[in-house]
Amino acid sequence: MAASDNVTGYDPVWKAMHWLTVAVVLALFLLGGTMSRGTPFLVMWHESLGIFVLLLTLARLLWRATHVPPPLPGGLRPWEAFAAVAVHKLFYVFLVLQPLIGWGLYSLSSNTTLFFGLFPIPKLPLGELAGQAARGVLAGAHGAGAASLAILFVLHAGAALKHHFVLRDNVLLRMAPDALAGALRKLRGE
Repeated sequence: MAASDNVTGYDPVWKAMHWLTVAVVLALFLLGGTMSRGTPFLVMWHESLGIFVLLLTLARLLWRATHVPPPLPGGLRPWEAFAAVAVHKLFYVFLVLQPLIGWGLYSLSSNTTLFFGLFPIPKLPLGELAGQAARGVLAGAHGAGAASLAILFVLHAGAALKHHFVLRDNVLLRMAPDALAGALRKLRGE
């Protein structure tokens, strides 16, 4: 496992994958809210971004397996360290499961979507699961997964903002793009 060059912060690849995931998941939330309208263009973007976030998460897990992340910041209480690790692990679980559940829903539909308009997204071989009950279960799981991701997002972002503005430490700066570090420091009055 390669050690990070920056022991106090994340390397540029970690940061790029993190912020790209944030942007894509936020777009998925916005597009997910429009899915009931059934606009084919918006459905194509939602389904394509869902597959993309799955691939991105798998790339993140590979990067994590081959590169040591910086250690947790010192001074965390045991429950805070537990919560930080638990939230990160749960993010990975939901960032894999949520797209897979969505892909299952897509696979049970009669529609075919082109991945970003380029080529058909393949259907998962779900066989006899094609009944309405399976669709209902997957739709419920997809909604619960979205709600879980939203809760994790609020906890994660809230903790980062607390560290930055209340505790005034560098936890947020460890993942912030280098170009924003100065602005973030100014925002907290440095």
